[in-house]
Amino acid sequence: MDIFSWTQYTPAQLSHADKVFLRFFFRRLKANDTGRYVSEFPFYSPCGEEINFVHCDDLPVVFSQLTMGNESTTTTSTTSNTTQDPPPTRRARRSSSSQGDVPQLWYGSDNHQVLNVDFEPSSLFMLPGTGRVYHAAPERLGGIGLIKSSLAIEFGKSFVYEEAADPEVDYPVGFRFQETVHRLDNKFAKHFLYED
Repeated sequence: MDIFSWTQYTPAQLSHADKVFLRFFFRRLKANDTGRYVSEFPFYSPCGEEINFVHCDDLPVVFSQLTMGNESTTTTSTTSNTTQDPPPTRRARRSSSSQGDVPQLWYGSDNHQVLNVDFEPSSLFMLPGTGRVYHAAPERLGGIGLIKSSLAIEFGKSFVYEEAADPEVDYPVGFRFQETVHRLDNKFAKHFLYED
């Protein structure tokens, strides 16, 4: 059996073929139900007769970009109009939303638009004490994805807390986005509750 290591490349190092592979890899990525190496590799991505087993530090989906609907620019801020040049890649197929103005969260590559989901502000969850921020992801990948640190820092500026709440131990209750405070459902809290 061949064992492969995954190396994270900078955007300039990714060729068009690499981006096609990443799209292929992530579209097939799912929970390891093969019965093999499940504890070491909780996810896998089949590729013909080959199986790519995946181990990750937290979750396999890491959202790295937020785009605002049909705009071709990428923003990492929820409170300003800061934009970056659009990535020089072909856009992935839109998520299930038929509305072209729905903001999108992108995953599969750090600075290139590979795969996306509709951005649902109410599904954001911040884990107190760690500052890690999560968002709904495809169900086949556990239904939850991690927000990249730099984007999570920007999101952190828009969380709303109950009066007298301590952000180190209390969950935020709202998220300010596009001049609206969205009530957070905090449904992902159950993923982080541990029994003593």
